Amino acid sequence: MTFSIVARCARTGMLGVAVLSSSPAVAARRAYARARVGAVGSQNITDPTLGPRLLDVMALGATAPEALCIVVGSVAHIAFRQLIAVDSVGRTGVFYGSKTLGTYAAAEGESAADLAHGFVFARWFRNAASPASETSTHFLSGAASAT
Repeated sequence: MTFSIVARCARTGMLGVAVLSSSPAVAARRAYARARVGAVGSQNITDPTLGPRLLDVMALGATAPEALCIVVGSVAHIAFRQLIAVDSVGRTGVFYGSKTLGTYAAAEGESAADLAHGFVFARWFRNAASPASETSTHFLSGAASAT
């Protein structure tokens, strides 16, 4: 079970990514951020090259959704991947491939995107009524106490 969030603070412009998982040390392969460029999360069967690729494309001027389209269209085995991104002005993008394992859910809100993987997390996330940024805060608190 894994939950990821990428976000941009509207007040400061700071970017961040957080990962909560039942697998040890997953953030080393799944969390990427670059100042004044964006933040990226990768889940499911991860490819550690995708985060830096997305950030490189955003650094060249692509929005988060554009960067996702470019990278998704240019790599092998993308059907197994889950990706989320936020760019330097708060535009978000979410991708989950057709062969993503198990149950999953994703949401995008103003300057934040979330991705949940795992039956309990995804079911809770789908039923949450709050915007993504509020849901993420509540979800991280609840998920941390449940694991």
